[in-house]
Amino acid sequence: MIAGHPSRRRMSGVILWVLCVLGGPVLVLGELEKSPPKEPPVIEIDLLQLIESRDLLSMTARYEGPIWTITPEPGRRLIQIPIEITPSEEEFGFSSSVVRVNGGRFVAWLLVDPTVEAVNDKNKSEQARLMLRPWVTRGFTLRPDGTIEWKLDRFIPSGKVVRSKRRYALKVDINEMNRLSPGDPPRVVRANNEAQEQYIRRRRFEEANYRRAALDFRELRQEVMDLPSRFEDPLPRPVWALFELSQTATYLKVVGATPGPWRIGIDQFVAVRDLATKKVPIEDEQTGGLSHQAMDAVDLMAGLVKDDPHPYNLRAVSYAISRAGLVSYAAPGDQLFMLLQSVIASPDAEARRVVLKELITTIPPTPASRQLLAATTKEAIDPQLQLIRLKGLLQSDTANRAQVRETLASANRMLTDPVGPPPGEVLRALLAAAQQNDDAVGALAQGVRFAAMQEPRRSQAVVFVVSHADSEALAMRWLDRSLLGSPDPNMALTTLRTLKSIDPGDQVLRPVMKGALAAVFGPGDSESAPVGRAAIELANPIPLGGGDHNLFRMLRHEGIETRSLAWEVLKHFTMGDAAAMGVTDDQRRQAYTLLLDITLGQSPTPSQVVEFLARQTDEPVATDALVQVALLADSAVSAQATRALLGSGRPVNRAVMALPFGDRHGFGMRVYESRMGKAPLAVGLLRERDEDSAVTKWFGTQVAAGNLPDPADWYDAFGGEERLLSLLQSNDQEMVAAAVATLLASAGVGESEVPALMARFQGINDPTAVTLEAEWRHVRKRYFAEKIRGASGQYHLEIVVHKPEHEGLQFGLNGDNGEKVFRLGVVNLQSDGRTVRLENQPVTLSISESEPAIRFDHPREFERLDERLSEFRLDTVQTPLVLSETDDGRWVAQTTLESGHVVEVSLRPAR
Repeated sequence: MIAGHPSRRRMSGVILWVLCVLGGPVLVLGELEKSPPKEPPVIEIDLLQLIESRDLLSMTARYEGPIWTITPEPGRRLIQIPIEITPSEEEFGFSSSVVRVNGGRFVAWLLVDPTVEAVNDKNKSEQARLMLRPWVTRGFTLRPDGTIEWKLDRFIPSGKVVRSKRRYALKVDINEMNRLSPGDPPRVVRANNEAQEQYIRRRRFEEANYRRAALDFRELRQEVMDLPSRFEDPLPRPVWALFELSQTATYLKVVGATPGPWRIGIDQFVAVRDLATKKVPIEDEQTGGLSHQAMDAVDLMAGLVKDDPHPYNLRAVSYAISRAGLVSYAAPGDQLFMLLQSVIASPDAEARRVVLKELITTIPPTPASRQLLAATTKEAIDPQLQLIRLKGLLQSDTANRAQVRETLASANRMLTDPVGPPPGEVLRALLAAAQQNDDAVGALAQGVRFAAMQEPRRSQAVVFVVSHADSEALAMRWLDRSLLGSPDPNMALTTLRTLKSIDPGDQVLRPVMKGALAAVFGPGDSESAPVGRAAIELANPIPLGGGDHNLFRMLRHEGIETRSLAWEVLKHFTMGDAAAMGVTDDQRRQAYTLLLDITLGQSPTPSQVVEFLARQTDEPVATDALVQVALLADSAVSAQATRALLGSGRPVNRAVMALPFGDRHGFGMRVYESRMGKAPLAVGLLRERDEDSAVTKWFGTQVAAGNLPDPADWYDAFGGEERLLSLLQSNDQEMVAAAVATLLASAGVGESEVPALMARFQGINDPTAVTLEAEWRHVRKRYFAEKIRGASGQYHLEIVVHKPEHEGLQFGLNGDNGEKVFRLGVVNLQSDGRTVRLENQPVTLSISESEPAIRFDHPREFERLDERLSEFRLDTVQTPLVLSETDDGRWVAQTTLESGHVVEVSLRPAR
């Protein structure tokens, strides 16, 4: 029958009848499938906290908190038990009956650590302390998200509110609030013989004080009323359960905690706690063995485990053994040995873990620890314990070969074990040992068997090694010898792919690397890392050392994929500091030579070598190598090398001087070709067969400074006209062509005239220095004259006289910038290829023999053009004025007069 109102029952009956008639299914409420009950929170006693907090089971006089003071009744003590709680999937209310102590009365839940609350209270500011909340409650609700909610309690058994001005103390105890009330207004009575004015002042003063006190009280009361009565906070760890227990109680029995009721004698617990906290002496000073007190405690713990092997008893014993450091005192077959054996054989994983950790970290191992570990199954030592054991072994004497072999065997077992510790953690322990002892690097570098690992652990190990190879000497050795130098080609490929994956954009390896890094570093690091970079961020390039590094072998590998990957990852490496890597300078130079041989022996030339060489810090050797690449590599890579050298500030001149004479010319050609597509003939001057060639040094310096000299620049660099003419009798026709081209460039003539001029020089019957010079002067003047004839036309003739430096601005016309400008009109410059003149002007012009320029032979003649120029005494100028052509087509000359004035003469095209 369906309960409820009669009309509702009739309606429900009609609905059921209709469903039956229609043939539909009939659901009977009693037959509804019940949902499975929700699991309650897991409640455990924190045994380690209970043992290490010495006063929790003593005859505590009282609990003193910021709001409550709890004083047990006469003949009773307070017991505080730390509780670890794991939330369940639904809310759960923690009341006084959740955890119980036999014979004890539940007092309250303490939501702060009672051993540190008072200390924390002292560190708070006064205002914060006044506003402290009551962290003592009779009950609270735990939510699935790990937060708790509780309300303000106004009653705690045996509790009394602290008498203070703290707001919550006033909110809990209304009497304490009323005590702070200023009461009724004061009645001020005039005293005998008190003057009227004095009385009035006194009355006003007391009334004002009352009003102020009443206002403060009202504000305080409002503040207290406004305080929240319900609180939410994260679940504390642990929560403390506070009980009252008779002082005559001989045992403690706790009910409600997993894994079931726990009973222990109070004397037993105190003995275990005193041993764990070393309240009793552990070692006998005379014998060096266990003290009598410690031996008694061992006997007591053995009896406790034998009589009641409850997990909490086992844990209490294991914590005491660990904290007191008892393992090293055990001997095979004695009482302590048997106790350790009992704990290891027990079903409690936490107790086993604590004791096994002590056995594993006893270095050097004792006969007892060896025997106990030998009898322990592999399954009993979890991966974390395996790591702890490895770290302990690594702290032992690495000079002991047997010890090193045992350590490496242990590490290799963990690395190859499919369910062993993460490979990165094992390798990290080995790195830490190598950091502490340089002598261990060699043994640890050779003994790790990476090839024996299976995927995915192999990839995880490779990722770890690559991640640390830029800074850890041992990881560098692993990368070189064990990974790139592995006889297994797949190992080298995996390593090269891992190195390549450091670059963003590698789509193929992203999922693999992401999974590998999650296994090595944990999900947090790999998840937060940029996809594809795989959290491998090398702070520095990986040092190569000498030429025996296996990366060089990969660079010339017969496998196309392997070789290509090796060149791609070369940018993650460096030759490194020779001294730091333990190699000599000769070995370093040999490494560069080997790299060059590998590079130049491949077609096409691998372009990655340029970037690698350009960032090396040992500039002289790296610059030599870059010059060789520029000289001998394919044109595209040669161009990259020359671009790396131009403007680099490197000692290019020293590197070029070290080249054979013919190669110097070839290098110069490559430099010009990389930037201009074609080299000028003047570069042939680098063919000079001089060990101390000045022009070669000059060219190297120009390249380092980022300058690509024009052909005319080579004139002065080589030493001028005399040295260039001396080359005309050389048997090296390229040198002759370079000399002729440079002479022509100095005269402003292009290379198209080189063949004709070479033929003219070679046709001289008596080619002495004198005849060659005379011929060149004649030819040069003709070139100058031809250029001047090409400049014929109309020009504006201007003369500007600048003030002497010692005169003020008064020199200028109308105070203008200290200049006088004489515009002499438009003149017609005429040249027939031999002479030059200004048509219809009384001035004498000629063509310069040393440069393509126009000479005003007699500057004093300018006075004929404008008599105002006479005041400047141009007649004192004894040398011709030489006008050279500027980039904008003007012809300009300057001279300084005896008076200090600067005269500038210019012919500006009349357009």
